[in-house]
Amino acid sequence: MKIVFVFLLLSHTILAQKSDSINRSIHLKSFDFQSNTKYGSAALDGIELTAAELRNLQQPSAKELLHLLNGVFVADACQSCGFSRLQTDGLNGPYTGLLLNGRPFLPSLALVYGLELLPSELLSSLSLDRSGLAHQEWAGNFPAGLIQLQTDMPALQTAVFSVRQSLWEGGAGDRQITLYQPLVGKKTQASIWLSRRDRTAWDVHPDGFSESPKLQLNTFGFQVIQALNSNHTLECNVRGLVDARSGGSDMHLPTVERRIAETIGHQWVSADLVWNHTVRPHFSQSTFLLMNGLNRQSYYGGNGLEVAGPDTTGQALKYAGDSHQFWLLGGWKSELKLNARLQLNFNASLGRDVLRDATPGFQRKLQQWAWNGSAGIQLRWKPKPILELVAGIQGLANFFQGRLGLDSLSWTSNTLFPALLPAIGLEWKPGERWQMGVSYRMTQRAPQIFEEDIHLSMLGAQPIFVVWQSDLKPERGHQALVWARWKRKLGKGLHTELQLRCTVQRLSGIFIWENTSAEELYFLKEKTNGSGLWMVSPSMNFELSGTQWKLQAQGTANVQSLDEPQSLWDESEWGIPGWHDRLLQVPHWSGLVRAEWFPGSQNRWSVAGYMRFWGPMDVLRMPNHAHEWPTVVLSPELLELALTARKQWLLAERFSVEGELSVHNLTNALQTDYGQGIHRDPNYVYGPGAPRRIGLGIRCRWW
Repeated sequence: MKIVFVFLLLSHTILAQKSDSINRSIHLKSFDFQSNTKYGSAALDGIELTAAELRNLQQPSAKELLHLLNGVFVADACQSCGFSRLQTDGLNGPYTGLLLNGRPFLPSLALVYGLELLPSELLSSLSLDRSGLAHQEWAGNFPAGLIQLQTDMPALQTAVFSVRQSLWEGGAGDRQITLYQPLVGKKTQASIWLSRRDRTAWDVHPDGFSESPKLQLNTFGFQVIQALNSNHTLECNVRGLVDARSGGSDMHLPTVERRIAETIGHQWVSADLVWNHTVRPHFSQSTFLLMNGLNRQSYYGGNGLEVAGPDTTGQALKYAGDSHQFWLLGGWKSELKLNARLQLNFNASLGRDVLRDATPGFQRKLQQWAWNGSAGIQLRWKPKPILELVAGIQGLANFFQGRLGLDSLSWTSNTLFPALLPAIGLEWKPGERWQMGVSYRMTQRAPQIFEEDIHLSMLGAQPIFVVWQSDLKPERGHQALVWARWKRKLGKGLHTELQLRCTVQRLSGIFIWENTSAEELYFLKEKTNGSGLWMVSPSMNFELSGTQWKLQAQGTANVQSLDEPQSLWDESEWGIPGWHDRLLQVPHWSGLVRAEWFPGSQNRWSVAGYMRFWGPMDVLRMPNHAHEWPTVVLSPELLELALTARKQWLLAERFSVEGELSVHNLTNALQTDYGQGIHRDPNYVYGPGAPRRIGLGIRCRWW
């Protein structure tokens, strides 16, 4: 807290010295690495919200805002650590790419927790590129598409200091403090942000075991954009995250004295350097170098575990895991406009990913290396004002090498996966009201350095270990997308818009589980290639807006068909078959309805609300007590409701204060059958991860 106020005081001092810097500043000619910002703007999925509307939702971070994108589903998938499970059209986290201002920014090991890196105060827009045509250089590895998180340049943002406190039932709470300060000069733009979040553990029943873990999260970022001359700019970004998560039982006791304890900590630092060269209007290019370093420490244990012990603490044997990842990525992209109707884009990238993971208590060591190379070309042709064609081809080469040792057992994989992936799209605008398009692309998903399930996890009181088959092949994918958009002005200040989309996915050789077996002290799962998967995902967006109000609705469905059922548990061990014909934890349907009213001059106050629909999911439930058997259950439908209000007071010419009041999960839509006790399955989770809560906040803004 002291650090935050020191930076706040420093910011005021610098701002006073450069009170007229915004008026004197030049508009730097930045070049986004996503050069195709105009093509596919209609096809990009998701309700478009301004930065002010994103703030009005009064959510702490990007993780809580991603559900605004139609078909994107984020759920907490572990009672003990708050594991974030990201889905797009029913495909789990590794199938979706995350971009920040057009470039990848999260290493794979940070994906499941790093969604909370960016405070909501920083975001200016969210979008989902299902077709991959706006980001061809990254789309080949991500069949579900790419999520783009956009932040404004420092010259376009005001400084912010905000404090938000949420109060939960039972006295638990969630507090966040965020500071953002832009510094704008004649040829230099810079910004710094700091955020601190503290969330207490929460017990639903209560039975002494947390369903929402304790969280302490610190994130920071620093950006400098320097105009070298009228054609060249240099950009530097440094970002980081330090967090600690703790769940289980007896939270007032030291970790090793709890009946069940799971604690996880991350330290992640990222730095990138970007050089932009622009010769308007014919040529632009961008080159960047990105480095990521991440350390992860995890502890699973407690004196309720029925394993051999004790360890040096006198308690049951603990399971401790340590992970270290280094990710280096370089990329280049250029845009060449041959004439007003024809444009060529070129791109190339090369990345090196190294992961070392160990669990000393089980003599487990995992080492993985990967080289990922890519090069491609894309053509954009607009023969007529109402017609635009985009066609491209991307060459990929994924070299994967992995080694896992567990006790006296060992698995090794060493494979090269090349691919040549075409993509094509067509947009047609037959009139002022109608716009439609179609696209097709191929994808290849090779074994990853890290996936959601490869690290040590728990099933009851026993850890789960994952191994790869030595002959594992990549997944091959085909995607077809059809969409249409209709807009009409109904009257003075009244507009309506309807968007319809349908995505068809065909994945062959999908990664599935086989040979799941229970050893004396742990479970062992083997990942192999299944046959294939068909998935159809129709979706709808609707918007009706007036001069001082807006109503939005969206919905999506997921229809799946596995070529052959997957095996979820060992039939010989349990005596019952464990086959299932769908992917798990995929909502059969989901949706969102949002309304906002912003009367008065300059939108000084607003009232907003949204209803989020959680459709049923197939969820695996492993035994929680003796004489139980594993089973797949269909979760109930849930409705989550939120209401927010905001009021702004302009206290000076360049200083304002905003007050916030919110009620989230008003209906207290929660899972009622969480696993309980020492032998619970903490991965049996669905629905919202937090109870009904009241939020109060204050935001100071200056410019």
